[in-house]
Amino acid sequence: MRLRQIRVARQRTVTSGSSLVKAALVREHHCQVAVILCRLRTVRDGHPYKIDGGIQLPRPMGGVGTGAGQFASAGTGHPSCVVLPNNGLVYACDRGNDRINVFSKGSGTTAGAFVMAIPVIPGTAALGTLGSGSDISFSPDPAQIFMYVADGSNERVWIMNHAAALAGQPAILGSFGNGFGHDTGEFTVLDTLTVDSSGNAYTAETTGGRRLQRFLVTPN
Repeated sequence: MRLRQIRVARQRTVTSGSSLVKAALVREHHCQVAVILCRLRTVRDGHPYKIDGGIQLPRPMGGVGTGAGQFASAGTGHPSCVVLPNNGLVYACDRGNDRINVFSKGSGTTAGAFVMAIPVIPGTAALGTLGSGSDISFSPDPAQIFMYVADGSNERVWIMNHAAALAGQPAILGSFGNGFGHDTGEFTVLDTLTVDSSGNAYTAETTGGRRLQRFLVTPN
């Protein structure tokens, strides 16, 4: 399924591809600590990977650097997300290298193996930003056709074709969010993202943003 149109807050549209995805802002809510979504999702998913400032893996995977399966040492200096989708793999955000590292789960004390890296927006970190890809979530369908990637440097949520991303093919179908700002549908340091079973996408901004916004994303 490809994307033809995305409708974001204030009915702004972006055209790309051949099917329809609407992303309409439902509500925004200001909060003191935007990373609450990160903590809530950790409890909801019930997985053993700890998200609290940095990522602590009970079976360490990766390392520091720019090589396969490694994570950037500059800026954030650690994976900014760890997510377990339905396919049994482990996705870890390496925004300092503008990518998402994918691993197998491993077993017992045996660490998972590096599978591949999914690029987000290459070259973003080289501009002196924190890089692209601070958090990811997936559409609620069993196949998780769409992968959503929060990018707090470009202030967008990128919509990817999940299967294409895993196949190493161009995967970005479009995005939602109106770029940098404090108005409805805009982002100021977008940090965290999650999608519920009804297709609502919840975004959290940190630092200068400090608010939650809820979008309804509906593929047709």
